[in-house]
Amino acid sequence: DLFFHKIGGFVQCQIMPFFIYGYVSLPMVALYNNYTIITQKMQSLVGGVLGSSSPGVGSLIAAGNKVKIFKIYKEIFVLYYFTSFVIATSIYYLISDFIVLWLGSDEYILGESVAFLICLNLFLLHKKALGENSPKAILT
Repeated sequence: DLFFHKIGGFVQCQIMPFFIYGYVSLPMVALYNNYTIITQKMQSLVGGVLGSSSPGVGSLIAAGNKVKIFKIYKEIFVLYYFTSFVIATSIYYLISDFIVLWLGSDEYILGESVAFLICLNLFLLHKKALGENSPKAILT
């Protein structure tokens, strides 16, 4: 299951520029990459902060208390979803202004629907990261 998550993540993040180039144009790939740079950095930041709980969860799993493991898992699940929602919503509303500030022109702005899809993708990547770190195999 983890293998397919890794392959899916690769296809989702690395193959998408080729599809954009094939169906739209090369300049659109550059505009898309401006957005993905921002979302990848935010994903790294959030992953670093939330990923720091993994050693504690590992110690908890080693202790073997399934009720406490599930309780902590539910808390981490809610925390991941809440932070993913806040980050994706914030990026959706602020990314266009940030790109204008960063690159100095509004000609590098993609449409609002594209920004929504990029933010939805970011939210789903965070959801997938939670699934990869799930202790469900221990609880069964």
